[in-house]
Amino acid sequence: MINNILDSGYKFSNKEHSLKFRVRGLNIMFILAIIAGSYYAVMFYLEELYSGFYVAERNVLFVMLSMVYMVALRVSVRYYKTVLMLMVFTLMLLFIHTLHVQIDNSSRHLWFVMPIVIAYYFGNRDLGIGITILSVIVLIVYNQQTLIPSNISSFSLLDSISILVLLSILIALFQKEYQRAISTLKEKEQKLKDANKLLDRQMKHELEDNQEKTALMIKESRFAQMGKILSMIAHHWRQPLSSISTSSANMKMSIMLDDTSDEKFLNNIESIDYHVTRLSKTINDFRGFFQSSKEMEETTIQKIMKDAFDIVQETMTSNGISFDLDINDRATIKVYKNELVQAILNILTNANEIFLERKQNNAWMSIRSFHNDRDVIVKIEDNAGGMDAEQLSNIFEPYFSTKKERNGTGLGLYVSKTIIENQTHGSLVATRTEKGLSFMITIPRYLQGTV
Repeated sequence: MINNILDSGYKFSNKEHSLKFRVRGLNIMFILAIIAGSYYAVMFYLEELYSGFYVAERNVLFVMLSMVYMVALRVSVRYYKTVLMLMVFTLMLLFIHTLHVQIDNSSRHLWFVMPIVIAYYFGNRDLGIGITILSVIVLIVYNQQTLIPSNISSFSLLDSISILVLLSILIALFQKEYQRAISTLKEKEQKLKDANKLLDRQMKHELEDNQEKTALMIKESRFAQMGKILSMIAHHWRQPLSSISTSSANMKMSIMLDDTSDEKFLNNIESIDYHVTRLSKTINDFRGFFQSSKEMEETTIQKIMKDAFDIVQETMTSNGISFDLDINDRATIKVYKNELVQAILNILTNANEIFLERKQNNAWMSIRSFHNDRDVIVKIEDNAGGMDAEQLSNIFEPYFSTKKERNGTGLGLYVSKTIIENQTHGSLVATRTEKGLSFMITIPRYLQGTV
């Protein structure tokens, strides 16, 4: 309520803070003037003081004018300058009337200081200078007129004029310096805003460039995996194709030997159907790997790990790598599924290549998944021998590889970390163990529907 009165009901924009401050100040003056004027009007009436000079009537008029000015400012802040001018001239008239009050107080003319201060503070420099000149003229004219005897001596007159002029000069100089400081501050503020806008544009441009580069690196890593995937497909297809070929040869041999019993044909056909189904499933598994996920989907960490492990299991097992698996955790996550499968697949195939390069005997990997109240955690550990501290500190850098140049692009682990941190808002950390490396993937849980 009080704030609404002080602000005159006007909604100020961000660029009008100075005007808002002045309106509030002027309203405070009106409130104080109404309170003080009403009090002294009542006191003068009760005590019948200075009745010949209409002092009480003057105070009543001043209170009424203050109310009118306050209402006008309340109606519209556009009247601010007009209200300010009327208020200043009302004070001038009030103090001119005060000069006529015959009491033993020759310094009351110094009350002209108030209109000058108000003119400078609530108005501007030109208004302050104008009120100063007008005040000096009023003092001189009042001292020269003969209608009512003046109680101002020549010394007091010069002293008063000197004080008013000096005060005006000091306030004008202060206001000039203040305005210069404000102007400088605004210039610096504008320069800072321009610099921030330029920085925002540059950051936005850099962010877009980084996103494009990251997307290209992910694609590059995926294409780099294509040869490895084709090799894995060959491993997956070798046994089913061999079984199909065997069943087909058996059927041909049965025809040639005229030994075509229905039971043998049915068994061979069922064997062919079974292996064709396996081939079809393999194609579906690998086809998903090369498709980018367009939308996040709710899934379980168990399914993610199974999809990644199914792709590499047969190849790595055929390379003599054994597994200790505990990937049955069913905590729910919401991710870009294929990208996360790619991230995990990069870690697994990276370990497979290290095992082959180092010709590791008794190659072994442990893969575990579990969850807590906040996160789903996957730990992948191997016994491939690990690396030194300096290499470990660079393991997630792009194009860094400890493998032979022909075998490593240096993008696999970098892409894995980028996918996990940027797309799942999780983390990927690598640490050394006694026999190799341990990778810990942490992904925030998607609690809805979590088992």
